[in-house]
Amino acid sequence: MPYSIGGKGTSGCSGYPVVKEDGEVMGCHQTREDALAQQRALYASEAKKSMDTDQNPITGEERESISEDTDPGFKWNGLFNPVITKAKKPDYDRMIKPRKGEPANKELYARIVAEAKRKFDVYPSAVANAWVVQEYKRRGGKYKSGK
Repeated sequence: MPYSIGGKGTSGCSGYPVVKEDGEVMGCHQTREDALAQQRALYASEAKKSMDTDQNPITGEERESISEDTDPGFKWNGLFNPVITKAKKPDYDRMIKPRKGEPANKELYARIVAEAKRKFDVYPSAVANAWVVQEYKRRGGKYKSGK
């Protein structure tokens, strides 16, 4: 709830009043600095109260059932202390479909693939595979028809 500091001698106070939004005088102070200190303390106590009360508390059983259903990629090491684990590398061999034709010069193609593995952080990837095809063709490689 908002609190304001009134002018000296207002709200029935000889000093500086700290006034709640609804007009209730929370305190009367001789100096404006003292009134500011009370205003800060009131806001701090309200923030602490709002943090202490959970509008929708989750019980331990609910928390376990939520965490057991899915693997979010991290493990809970306490209530609010997650331990982040490294994500698994996707199985690209199953995901990338093989090309219909095969290289006519397998030795040249193997050398270029080895270069691509050294050159690119992730192989196979779309960029690395495109580079392999382009480099293979640039060096004179041809593909056999898959028919």
